[in-house]
Amino acid sequence: MKKIIVYTNEIFDGDVLVCVGVTAEQIKKWADKNSKNLKEIFKIKNNFDIIKENIIGNNGFVVVFVKNGISFYLLWLKDYKNSWKEIDTLNHEVVHLRQAMFESKKIINEREFEAYFQESTLRGIRKKLIKL
Repeated sequence: MKKIIVYTNEIFDGDVLVCVGVTAEQIKKWADKNSKNLKEIFKIKNNFDIIKENIIGNNGFVVVFVKNGISFYLLWLKDYKNSWKEIDTLNHEVVHLRQAMFESKKIINEREFEAYFQESTLRGIRKKLIKL
């Protein structure tokens, strides 16, 4: 599966660009057409290189870009077929997404809220990916 979707995290009212099986160049092309802010972020060479470097040899990763105090989240997966292997990878990356989002909001030691975020976000992204 090759797909780019936008997942809106309703807990923080923020968007996450979820990319499955696509190259850094395909992500940049999508941003050029669909997101003025990401387009500008990718004009900074190091930002685009971060994505290119992380894709090599990884099954998934999360990267955060900040522009004018606003965080932009990108979650990349090598593949997604809704098998346990891919669900485990997605779950792992949602942990990193949660860490980044909670850090940006200065949220610490909120165990029940962390668990709720993890469950809600994993379920929400899976539902969007399963529909593809």
